[in-house]
Amino acid sequence: MIIEVVDKERIHYIDIAKGLGIFWVVLTHASYEEWIWRYSWQFHMPFFFFLAGLVFLERYSFKEFFFRRLRSLIIPYFIFAFITFIYWISIERPFRPGDQSVIYELIGIFYGDYDSNRLFFNPPLWFLPCLFVTELLFWPAAHSKTKIGTWTWILSYFAIGQVLLRYHISGFPFGIHTALNAVLFYGIGWLSKHVIDDVGKTGYYHWVIIIACTTIQLLYMNSYVSNIKHCTILYAGIALVGINVWLLLSIIIDHQKIIEYFGRNTLVAICLQGPIMRVLIYGLSKISHYQMEDIRQNTFLTLLVTIGTFIALIPFMELWKKCPLSRATKRIEKTIQSTN
Repeated sequence: MIIEVVDKERIHYIDIAKGLGIFWVVLTHASYEEWIWRYSWQFHMPFFFFLAGLVFLERYSFKEFFFRRLRSLIIPYFIFAFITFIYWISIERPFRPGDQSVIYELIGIFYGDYDSNRLFFNPPLWFLPCLFVTELLFWPAAHSKTKIGTWTWILSYFAIGQVLLRYHISGFPFGIHTALNAVLFYGIGWLSKHVIDDVGKTGYYHWVIIIACTTIQLLYMNSYVSNIKHCTILYAGIALVGINVWLLLSIIIDHQKIIEYFGRNTLVAICLQGPIMRVLIYGLSKISHYQMEDIRQNTFLTLLVTIGTFIALIPFMELWKKCPLSRATKRIEKTIQSTN
């Protein structure tokens, strides 16, 4: 989900939304504080699937679409997986708790899902193959002749996901079990894009909706906790409420270069945040003489680590921009955005 900024107003707020979303992802991974993950889990991954749905373009044949997404999601997945796998073997493995074998984790790269710690060396990588499967599942829904047909596809996927959840069936390759639920958010994003394009930027009712939705989030924060891998009907509703809050905030902000920069580079942030974050926590522990767990349970220090992670990611983001694969992917996404 790499989006090239072009002179289209909606692109700015999508990049803002992605920037805010990746902030919550990194903060949640850095923190052990209950209130942070209780709040963030309500919406942060559904938000990314929703935003991906906003930029889905149905004009391509399935074959063309498949190879485009293979190039923009799966090839980068394997590149970053092997890089961070080698880093884990050579540097991190002796210092991290757990007895995961090298062979098990190597196989896990090709399995492409975090269940059973198959991506223990870099868990956030699960998102890329899962998004790939989600988009392939959604393709026939987008090409249905009617909205009823589209909703039939979406709800059928979701129903299958609910059955799997009910009987505790999971662990499919490339996160297929999660993708069945993620299609719901992806599809709602795609179906909403023309409505969102018409939303004004200054209406006071935005704040009324934000306050109302935030109130709902806070009411459920201490009474119901789940995530997209265990997506119930109730969770889907709460997630959509949270998506509404942060999408409207993104529309209100509209232009903010720093947030947009990280929003345009979420691929690198998702793939490299973990190793960088752990290095910073380790370094801060040595400097401050705090235990690493104490750092992760301190709001101020967690925010410090999160900001430091984003700063440390910048050189890697700039390096990835120079990669031929990245340039080809951006040309694809720019074409998609300019025709959306």
